[in-house]
Parts: sequence; C-alpha cells; structure tokens
Amino acid sequence: MISRWIAGWLLLFLMAGHVQSQNVDIEAALQALDADIALLEEFGRRIKEAPEASREALMFRQDELNFSALMKLDELVREVAELPEDDPLRAEVKKRLSEDLADAGPSVFKLVERVNQRLETQLADMENLSGSSLVVAEAHINSLESMRIKYYGGLVDVVEGRKLLGLPADDIALHLRDELLLQADSLSGDLEFNGELLDNIQRRLQVDASNADLQAAATEMGLRHQRSLGQLEEVSGLLERLGHDVAPYSSVLLKQGESLSLKTLESGVVVSLARDAWSALRDMLAENGPDILLRVLIFV
Repeated sequence: MISRWIAGWLLLFLMAGHVQSQNVDIEAALQALDADIALLEEFGRRIKEAPEASREALMFRQDELNFSALMKLDELVREVAELPEDDPLRAEVKKRLSEDLADAGPSVFKLVERVNQRLETQLADMENLSGSSLVVAEAHINSLESMRIKYYGGLVDVVEGRKLLGLPADDIALHLRDELLLQADSLSGDLEFNGELLDNIQRRLQVDASNADLQAAATEMGLRHQRSLGQLEEVSGLLERLGHDVAPYSSVLLKQGESLSLKTLESGVVVSLARDAWSALRDMLAENGPDILLRVLIFV
C-alpha cells in the first residue's frame, strides 16, 4: 500500500516537472520568436535605404529570415497545442499566437506576390540575355520558384496551426488552395506539353544521334522536365495536407516519369490511370474497329 502511494506521488512529481520544463521551453521559444520578428522589422527598414544594386540580394536574405520566423512560429504552436486545456500558460500564449497567426496569413500571401513580381521581372529580362548570363538568370528563376513553394509550405503550417489551437482557418485555406491548384495545373500542363516535345526530340536523336543541337535540347528539356516533376510533387504534397484530392496530379507524375512507389500508387491514381487508358482504348476501337474485326475474322 505504501509502495503504491510512493509510486503515485513520484509519478505526479515527474509529471509536474515535465510540465514545468515544457512551460520553460515554450517561454524561451516565444522569446526567440519575438527576437526574430524584431530582427525582420529592423531588416525591412534597412532594405528601404539600401542601393538598388544590392536590393535583390538583401531580399533573398530577408526571405530566409522570414522562413526562420515561420518555422519558429509553427514549432511554438505545436508545443502549445500539447499543453493541457486547463494550463494557464496555454490560454495566455494561445491568445498571443492567435494574433500572430492572424497576421501571418495575409503577410505571407503578400510575400508570395512579391516573389511573383520578381519572377515576372526576371522572365522579362531573360529575352535579352544569352550565354552564361542566361544560365545565371535561369538559376535565379529556379531559386525564386523554390522560394514561392517554401512560402506556400509556411502558409499550410499556418492553416494547420490555427486548427490545432481551435481557431478558424477556412479563409486562409480556401485562398491557399486556389493558388496551389493554379500552380499544380500549370505545372501539369507544362509537364505534359514538354513531355511531348522531349519525346519528339528523342525520336529525332535516334535518327541523327550525332546532332549536337538535338543533344543540347534533349539535355535542357530533360532537366526542365525533372525540375517541374519535383515542383509538382511538392505542390501536390501541400494540397494533400489541406485535404484536397491529388490523384489527378499523382497520375501526371506517374505518366511523366516519376518512379513507382507505394505513395504514388494509391487507389485514386490507379483509377485515374485506368480511366485514361480505357478512354484511349475506346477511341482507338471507335476509329479502327472494322479493321480489327476483319483481321480477327481472317485469322480465324
């Protein structure tokens, strides 16, 4: 009896110590988040005074600071969500985080729009470039595209964080879903179109294997195709986290050369692929049915 009482007291003591340690961690994380926010505000003021030649590099640096702050916000939200409902610290920090999460959504959407504007500028400038300058510009565009997806990932974290704390998230989630669907459809179209071009180039290479222009084009198209596959996979993953059906995009990934895996071979993807295959077979039979029937009869 005494041993049970001691064991129970020890368990309560350990649990209290764990909660106290967790509270200290949360308070430290909140201070770190505040420090990042203050740094971002100061950095934003410095950028406005910087010369135009340094502006783009400073904006990249600011983007990295934004990602750091978003990551700390997401980690803090998940830690607070694990606190007991009746914990005073949970209620106190939740009130503060609800304000941060409310501001984070519109702020990150503005950052995405800023990245889109930078992309438009780079794409317009590419028309007058060639050689190594063109290669550098393309690398710059790739970095901006990756950055846009990282911001979308931060927005998905915001949506999940609001839900974890019992806060409304539908307005952000719907806006984000629409933007992600636009990106996913655009990437799917690029993959299907560029896939046809790549197939055409490869067929020509079979006839003229020593053609340097065809070899260069095949290499460039292959790299572009692989990059688009990676981007569509990332965007599709974000849509899946929002609860959206991604079977059509997984089907595109599979058709366009993505390696088979248990993750992509879900039932929805198989159904989508089977539906496409049946449509193609049905069209072929409609066009060539009489010829096929005649050949069968002759064979018999």
